[in-house]
Amino acid sequence: MQPPQVLETKYAHHSIEEDVICIVWAKNLVINIDIAKEMVEERIKFCNGKEMPCLIDIRGLATIDTVSRKYFAGERSITGIIAGALVVDSLVSKLAGNIYITVDKPQIPVRLFNDERKALKWLKQFKK
Repeated sequence: MQPPQVLETKYAHHSIEEDVICIVWAKNLVINIDIAKEMVEERIKFCNGKEMPCLIDIRGLATIDTVSRKYFAGERSITGIIAGALVVDSLVSKLAGNIYITVDKPQIPVRLFNDERKALKWLKQFKK
């Protein structure tokens, strides 16, 4: 087994472990469209064309605007992601996650989780 690959940016910590990309958003993260686009491009480059399930820990989220949330559900943002699990805890992260799933409707399976282990277990069914 190879060691996990890691990328640290000012907005998130990325790692690939057992063919799942795990992203932990920075604490008190305020997302606007420019930041959202930068985050997506960093992830796409990091994954180097490989498609895999994605766990995103959004517990550090402070705010996200509507344009950015919709962008995250769009075609460019889900490039290379075959399923997504959002780890939430605060009212802000739960609300953003629920709106993302029910209103923005990304074209991949996405679920919210309070527990990272349960999220990873759910994602494993999508591994190629």
